[in-house]
Amino acid sequence: MDGDNAALASLQLENQTVARVTAQSDDGTVNEFALTAGAQPGADFADGALDSQMALSSGAEVAYRDVEGGRQEYRARLALTSPSIPLTLTVAWQPGAPDVTIQAATLYDARTGMFTALLPSDRGHFRLAHSGDVKVYENVDVAPRAYLAHQVIPATSPEESLAQMHQANADLSDAAIVEGLDALQSNAHSGDRAEVIVYEVEKVVIQVKSEEPALLVLTDAYYPGWRASVDDEPAPIYPTNHLLRGVAIPPGEHIVTFEFAPTSWRNGRLWSALGALIFVAIVGLLILRRIRSRPESGV
Repeated sequence: MDGDNAALASLQLENQTVARVTAQSDDGTVNEFALTAGAQPGADFADGALDSQMALSSGAEVAYRDVEGGRQEYRARLALTSPSIPLTLTVAWQPGAPDVTIQAATLYDARTGMFTALLPSDRGHFRLAHSGDVKVYENVDVAPRAYLAHQVIPATSPEESLAQMHQANADLSDAAIVEGLDALQSNAHSGDRAEVIVYEVEKVVIQVKSEEPALLVLTDAYYPGWRASVDDEPAPIYPTNHLLRGVAIPPGEHIVTFEFAPTSWRNGRLWSALGALIFVAIVGLLILRRIRSRPESGV
């Protein structure tokens, strides 16, 4: 756990309940716990400063120390009243309390030493795909490889783009933050689609249909050297959502092609060809000179 350092640091004289945890088990029992923060003994966590004096005085258990970042996180152990299997685990922030972040949650059986790691819901929609020495989670809420956005939010720099993405309640399911493109507000229609028909290392081809102007978003990294065309006509690629690629699409059906053709690669081929040509010319001149320098044989 960690949270708002400034607000947590103000809890010097009295511990405050910042969140409540409710665990409902398979046997019908309900366990409720209070997560407290402060400098007084018994607090579950304190401010996030490295080697926090609040933590030392309260006895809050440090779970992780980031020496380079100068911060630390805390662990709270909440014991159920009897051995049982929790069916639901709810964490509710308390109004007026400092902001807190639950980084992880784990169910632990002290009798056997077995444990099951949980993933807080605020981290996204994930499904456990593999559990062993490491745990692998599948993101089931991932965006498709290519999709259409009907709202463009302009940004003037990468910093502004990132700041807008971090704004609360930013819904980018049908919107995109784009650098270098004017604002756009159009409507999505049921027949609109973006289908990847070719996906290769250096070439991506997407079939697009949109009844109104839209932005095609390709969820691959924006990187110099990629070129785009719409129906074989060159089209600019815009930095989208800070890291991705976007191409403006007019209404109708179109074929959008992305090809990797960096200038350095083309220049390299040109210089290689020129070097090979010069080499052949020099070798040819040497051979010709040697032939001419041979004495003529008599009859």
